[in-house]
Amino acid sequence: MLDVETGLRQRKKARTRRALADAAMLLFAERGYEETTVADLAAAVDIAPRTFFSYFPAKEDVLFADIDDRIAALAQLELRQPGEPLVDATRRMAGQLVEQVLWDSGDEQAEVRQRIIERQPSLQAAMLLRLRAADQMLTGRLQAAYPDQLDEVLAAAVVGAFTSALRTVAAATPGRRPSTGEAQEVIGRVVRLLEHGLGADRRDLV
Repeated sequence: MLDVETGLRQRKKARTRRALADAAMLLFAERGYEETTVADLAAAVDIAPRTFFSYFPAKEDVLFADIDDRIAALAQLELRQPGEPLVDATRRMAGQLVEQVLWDSGDEQAEVRQRIIERQPSLQAAMLLRLRAADQMLTGRLQAAYPDQLDEVLAAAVVGAFTSALRTVAAATPGRRPSTGEAQEVIGRVVRLLEHGLGADRRDLV
């Protein structure tokens, strides 16, 4: 019975957290980020203002709720399947990055969030800190999965190669979600670069 009650509480909390995040994006779009208060957000889902802080530490955190959830999901990614070569694991990891975190430019909420972040240097810094934390988490997990092939520096280089390339493509296509084909092309080019190394003839990487 205790487990059932705990599960119910957790699901209710998750639903309220989701409702807060959705309401926040609507209010931010209608009123503006600065003009929307924590009290406004709490009222939108019928909770007390002080209760808001049991779901999010600050107003800026509700803006990043989706991104934080996606980064948390990456922490559960299986980085090395039985018998899987490193290059295949990195390709699979890059695909998960596309799905979970980086391809955040196609829906209305993502566009609202992007406009808000572009106007607020403090929010730009908060976004960069989240992406850096995600990179560091993946670096540590990838190195731990392949300790016989990667040290921390090489693991960081592998993760950085994918994340930087994918973010560059996403930034170059504002207002639309890059296609799966575009994402796979970028992943393939980075994989070939990692396979051949910078000293190889790079004409086949283009």
